[in-house]
Amino acid sequence: CAAIKTEERLLATHMNNEGVRNLEICQYHKAAECFREALTKFTLAVQEAQKQHEAFKSTSQTTFPDTLKPETDCHWSSNPFQTDSQECPDVNENIFVYRRGIYILPHLGQEENINSSRPNTFTTESAAVVYNLGLAYHLLGENNKEDQSQNFRKAMQFYNIAASIRKQRLGCPADLIDIAILNNLGQIHHEFANYDLSRACFDQLAKGLTYFHQCGVLEHCVCQCDQDGFMMNVMMKSPDIAAAA
Repeated sequence: CAAIKTEERLLATHMNNEGVRNLEICQYHKAAECFREALTKFTLAVQEAQKQHEAFKSTSQTTFPDTLKPETDCHWSSNPFQTDSQECPDVNENIFVYRRGIYILPHLGQEENINSSRPNTFTTESAAVVYNLGLAYHLLGENNKEDQSQNFRKAMQFYNIAASIRKQRLGCPADLIDIAILNNLGQIHHEFANYDLSRACFDQLAKGLTYFHQCGVLEHCVCQCDQDGFMMNVMMKSPDIAAAA
């Protein structure tokens, strides 16, 4: 059983990383297909982990505290190239979208403890894959105006699911993925003219950036062009709808 779970996890990791490689070359449909396959594999791994956990509980009354390890086994991709020579997004756009996907290193989560009080549900990996799937639809929406609304709504759905998974595990924003989700949700809400919701996302984004800066990790985690994009969104004022009318 452990071998089956490990195999499914490795296959899921491979499919996720293949999806991110497709993101980097702007093959967003292929990327979405890979991320969906990765989610299916992680679901199988979670089911097997839960079976193992129940089997352990039936033979022992001992429980062990869960530990929260730093998330050092995920790696952010490069930005999809917008021109032949430009990797950084153009921060002169109307609003900044964080376009980097998340690679998962193959050994992530292999130090799991079967004696833990809860089964391994691969929350870090699952949240990363769901975020990546949301990003694929987000970028599809940017590049296909005909289906833009539909793709943006799918992106919002997966971003919200990823955020929910993260909150179940951590309870508060604690990593760059949380910042990325807030930024990109805010951008989509702005596109749909949901300016109050957009502002709420960007206010939370500002708090997250401040926290990262106070911890001394902002410059280490976020390149300057992405920092500029985040700050542009934080400082952006919502359109005056009444005046426009």
